[in-house]
Amino acid sequence: KTWEEFWGAKLEGKSYRLTYNQIVEELDTRYARFIDVEDGLLHQTDEILASLLPQEQRPLYMAGRDVVAQLRRADREAVLDFQRMVRELPEAEMQAAYDVFNAGRIQRITDIQKAEVASRLAMRGNPMAQSFFAAQAELKATILPDMRSAYMRAIGGAAEEGEQTLTGFERWLRIARTTEPSASDLRGFADKTEWVLGTADPSVRSAIDDIVAQYAEREITITPNAIVEELLNPG
Repeated sequence: KTWEEFWGAKLEGKSYRLTYNQIVEELDTRYARFIDVEDGLLHQTDEILASLLPQEQRPLYMAGRDVVAQLRRADREAVLDFQRMVRELPEAEMQAAYDVFNAGRIQRITDIQKAEVASRLAMRGNPMAQSFFAAQAELKATILPDMRSAYMRAIGGAAEEGEQTLTGFERWLRIARTTEPSASDLRGFADKTEWVLGTADPSVRSAIDDIVAQYAEREITITPNAIVEELLNPG
């Protein structure tokens, strides 16, 4: 409706209450919020379904659902990034950009479908699928302890100083979990995860980079965004 009113005013030679850039920015913000809302609702659904399973099967099930969720979110964020990028292109370059984007999106959707199948196979007892998702579940369970250890190294905290050395990290994490950023806070950030990363002090960022490097040595791919997502949504 907003676009209809905007272009209608343009055709009539009138000004509209919002500029083109303001409308585009608002739509981007709404889409980013939709990504978060969708993630939250689907995660709640997954947790409800997991609660119906035997206790010993729940970590494996949730590990599969988490992988699917990460792939799904990556696709949504790629759509948002493309929308922002393509607006700045000359018209002559747009078709080629859309072709590349569409090919990438087809691959991302295929990856989501494969992850769904692999998750079901794991629940049915497929050894290879179970091994992969069990590793994901173990990784998820170690994120917070690893962050604490990495933060200790980043600030040079001695082990005997105990939990007091973690004050900065714990304060950052508490604020990140309890604060819902406003539209103005999110200006310049793709979503809340990016904003949370942006609020991290150098020691926290160093700890995150340390974890990424540690897992890379073990041939496990994890991104700073994924680390923050897990810290924000434990369990």
